[in-house]
Amino acid sequence: MNQINKEKLHTIFTNLKQSNQNFEEFYKNYYNLVYKISFCIIKNKEQAEDISQNVFIKIYNMPKEKIPTEGEAS
Repeated sequence: MNQINKEKLHTIFTNLKQSNQNFEEFYKNYYNLVYKISFCIIKNKEQAEDISQNVFIKIYNMPKEKIPTEGEAS
């Protein structure tokens, strides 16, 4: 699996906390990683796609004050 750039991810989450402007970049950079993790667990393409979409929807709709500022990779 790809190595997670924790500094870049931290910067993206910090920017997401201020506004959703960087959400597209976040989605493009991390969708495949979230999908691969989901697929490894579920072993079903369609369900892994649904789970991946749900993860990003939940992050997008998350109240700004609840967006993590530490341990974003988890």
